[in-house]
Amino acid sequence: MFINPIYLKSVLVSFFLIMVAVGLFRFLSFAPEVSAQVLPTLPFGGRILLVIPCTCSYGHVVILSTPSDASFHFTPTTLLYQFLQTKRIGAWLLGNYIPGTGNQCLIHSGDDCRRVPNLGTMTIVGTSL
Repeated sequence: MFINPIYLKSVLVSFFLIMVAVGLFRFLSFAPEVSAQVLPTLPFGGRILLVIPCTCSYGHVVILSTPSDASFHFTPTTLLYQFLQTKRIGAWLLGNYIPGTGNQCLIHSGDDCRRVPNLGTMTIVGTSL
């Protein structure tokens, strides 16, 4: 029995292509899933009523009037936009913060340091003049 060499070559090429396809499918189906997590931010805004410097840690906490009626922690990592007025009473702030990251501001209280409660750390903020 004689096998045609052209037929044998086409069978081998087909077998090779099927094996490559199966290998590629197995590789892609078991590839790890890549994902990234981004911390959710929320907007805030209001007029500065009080500024509390963090004497045991870094940054300062600002207490704002409406519409936010809350306090937020300004840190050196906060992206600050024009006018740079984060410590001036009466200036308006508008920005985003990461909720649940508050209580990082510490102030001296006798021989100890106490936490200043706030809603979170500012990520970006812009101010009025």
